[in-house]
Order: sequence, then structure tokens, then C-alpha cells
Amino acid sequence: MHIQAENVEEARELFDDMERQGLASNVATFNTLIDASCKAGKMTNAENFKSLMIDHGVFPSVSTYKCLISGFCKEGNMEANTYREMDDEGLRVNLFTYNVLIGALCKKGLSRKAKEGKKAKIVTYNVLIKGLCFKGKLEEANELLNEILEKGLIPNPTIYEIDKEEMIENGFIPDIDGHLDFVTLTFR
Repeated sequence: MHIQAENVEEARELFDDMERQGLASNVATFNTLIDASCKAGKMTNAENFKSLMIDHGVFPSVSTYKCLISGFCKEGNMEANTYREMDDEGLRVNLFTYNVLIGALCKKGLSRKAKEGKKAKIVTYNVLIKGLCFKGKLEEANELLNEILEKGLIPNPTIYEIDKEEMIENGFIPDIDGHLDFVTLTFR
């Protein structure tokens, strides 16, 4: 089922008819409604569909979160907890989702803020480092890791896991400028 963004209300009526007839909805049904809501800029509707999805015992997928992240990024809302929720659910972000996040961060100037030393949240660094690793820009990812440590921020284990998986496995040995003891303890 494909829904044009302007037909979200009609799609909701069709969904309600399906429920009245006892037809079961699946992840594809909900993702279609969530995606159309996001494209229409109706993020409250999209989140309501995600809640309804969970209420129906259907668990959000990577695609569900990709739609939500894309929608929030398009409206400039980088504070939404969607990325964190996805991570908490144990779902791995795919390359498309990273590209959406990095593009939105760059549009909002958050990557520049991180470089200029302005306050950036650890999750911002996480997203940027993951994205740089996926793009093969391992030296830049390592520079951001050093920035985190130099600013006295406490990296979460995910950042070091990224280093281990993406950098070391690709033959790049990170230079952690005097922070090797901290990294070694984290890898154990």
C-alpha cells in the first residue's frame, strides 16, 4: 500500500475500516501510515501510529524508525528521542538512516558546532562518528573521538565499539592521543 502525503486522513479511515472488519494490521501497514504522516509533516500522527502499532503487538522495525527520524529531521527536530529509542530496542541503524541524520546535523550546523568546541551531546558525536565510519572516513572519525576525550566528555561504550568494529577491522588503528588506558579498559 502506498499513500500520498495528502491522503493521510483517507488512509486513516481505511485503517479504521480494516480494524472494524477484524483484519489484522502488520508492520508494513503501520509503516505505510507512519511514512505518509511523516511526509505530510504530521509528526504527532506518526507517533500516534507508532503507539497504536505497539498497542496492537506489532513491534517497530528499522524502517519504522527510519521514517520517524527522517520526518523529525525534515522539520528540524534533532532533539527527538527516536534515534535513542531505536538504539534501546537493539535495532541497528542502516546507512540510509545515518545519511538522514548526518544531513540534518549538517543543515542545523551541529557538526560545525562540535568542531568549534560548542556544546554537543554525546549522541551527536555518536551519530557523526558512526556516519563517518560508514563513509570510510576513519581518520575524521578518530579526530572526533579525540575531541570527545579532550573536552572531558565521557564517551559511551557504543563509540568505542564503533572504533573496534569499523576502524580496527578495516585496518585503521585509531590514535587516541594519550587516552589509550581509558580505551583499553572500555574494550575489556
